[in-house]
Amino acid sequence: MAYGQRTYRFERADRLFQEGKAFFELRNFPGCSDKLMAFKAISHDRDLIQEADYMLAVVASEQGREDAAAVMERYLSLYPDSRHANEAAFLLGSYYFAHEDYGTAIQWFNTSEIDLLGTDQQEDYAYRLAYSLLQLHDLRTARNYFARIEEVGRKYRVPATYYLAYINYAEDKLKQAEPRFEQLKSEPAYREQSLYYLMQIHYVDERYDRVKSEGKALLSAYPNSRNSAEAYRLLGDVAYREGDEATAIKMLDKYVERADSFVRGDLYILGVCRYNRGDYPEAIQAFAEVVGEEDELMQNACLYLGQCYLQTGDRNRARMSFEQAATLTFDPKVQETAMYNYALLIHETSFSGFGESVTIFEDFLNRFPDSKYADKVSDYLAEVYLTTKNYDAALASIDKIRRPGRKILAAKQNILFRMGVEAFTARRPSEAIRRFDEAITPGVYDADAYSQAYYWRGETYYRQDDFNNAAADYRSYLSNATDRSAEAYPLAYYNLGYCLFKQQRYNDALAEFRRYINLEPRKESVSYADAYNRVGDCLFHARQFEAADEGVGPFDVLVEHLDRRGLVT
Repeated sequence: MAYGQRTYRFERADRLFQEGKAFFELRNFPGCSDKLMAFKAISHDRDLIQEADYMLAVVASEQGREDAAAVMERYLSLYPDSRHANEAAFLLGSYYFAHEDYGTAIQWFNTSEIDLLGTDQQEDYAYRLAYSLLQLHDLRTARNYFARIEEVGRKYRVPATYYLAYINYAEDKLKQAEPRFEQLKSEPAYREQSLYYLMQIHYVDERYDRVKSEGKALLSAYPNSRNSAEAYRLLGDVAYREGDEATAIKMLDKYVERADSFVRGDLYILGVCRYNRGDYPEAIQAFAEVVGEEDELMQNACLYLGQCYLQTGDRNRARMSFEQAATLTFDPKVQETAMYNYALLIHETSFSGFGESVTIFEDFLNRFPDSKYADKVSDYLAEVYLTTKNYDAALASIDKIRRPGRKILAAKQNILFRMGVEAFTARRPSEAIRRFDEAITPGVYDADAYSQAYYWRGETYYRQDDFNNAAADYRSYLSNATDRSAEAYPLAYYNLGYCLFKQQRYNDALAEFRRYINLEPRKESVSYADAYNRVGDCLFHARQFEAADEGVGPFDVLVEHLDRRGLVT
């Protein structure tokens, strides 16, 4: 190449670089990119190429390109000692911050030295790092950065004040949070959230007038606020505490309309207010949302539900609600009232014919001998016949009936079956088998008890290592089962498989284990995983080694099952 040609090439490359740099400074990023790419295509100046690569990496970031982080990271990989390395790390942190990848953002910010950045970048750095730390719950470190920004910052001073107030609130430092939130009420961007947090602070401090004033200001200025549900909840709670049940209902109804999930205590309050006004169906709706978590609140709600159902004529649901309240022991007074009402309903409705009401009445007197209901309960005991778990008394009564009808015989079959289960549970196998025999021998009266007697007799035989009789009973259960969706139905195949497995009948056992696997809906159960193990054992004993090589076999499926449950790493 002639000297003149080389000179022209160098001059052209230099011109392209300078034009690209000028476009970069003017933030004409498309033009900058075009010029610098053309420059790199003809230049061999390593220093200028490094500078061009940095500007191109910044352009990728400024243009919001999907590969911006990769371009900048490649730059740092190529030029780890670049004079731009510190700013590049800051830009990478800012990229991940903008994409809400706060953990990675923190890593890059920590790689960058804040003191080596420009003044504006330093405030950006401090704010973005502080916010990222806040998102990852490092409140102490975040607070230090926000405090410094609040002290000397310009661009982010107000946001820093807000997040300092929020951190104080989150750490239960309400006296420190309150003045900052008060200050932020005059800032349009933070007025809504400040009013909300001030409501919460005043509620905790029982300054209910302030709760009402801040709540009304919030709902008036921001009727569609994402915090409107919580505002209505607090206003309803305050109204209830002040004895204004009409306002409490109004506010709590609006809370229920807007909330995605509910605070049980406030729904309980709504239920009480509705009950006191005689709005029983609406009260039922509120109390029904309270039950589920066994605690004193649920116990009280169940008692109220029982009374509501009585008022609406639904004695069956009233009975069940009183029973729930009576079984809980958090508040003895509530338990006493609920137990009395439950026993009374059992007596009046004759819900069970074999001992339940007598047992409950006797239990009531044992627990509450000085109760105001004791005399009435004693009178009821004189006329009530046991109806549930006093099986010996029930059988004695049935045996006195000369010509028992089909329903009585069905009840007897059911009682004998349950007595068998009781004996089984108490580890009295001989008695259990005798009771199951007595339940099975008459034939089918209670079809469910009849089939289950086979199942549980099979269980009893199995525990005595009588696998032959156990297998026969499991088959009888499967032939007579009335509810194939019952949990015991697939388990019968599982148990039958074990009976055959214990007898070394591996091919037969394999078939039953596979039937169980196909029927079992509870894929997370231990027996489901174990069945796959037994299938593998059966294949091994049957010398079907090739099954393990034919794609996905029992072991593979087992591993997949355990992996879904997080038990395989």
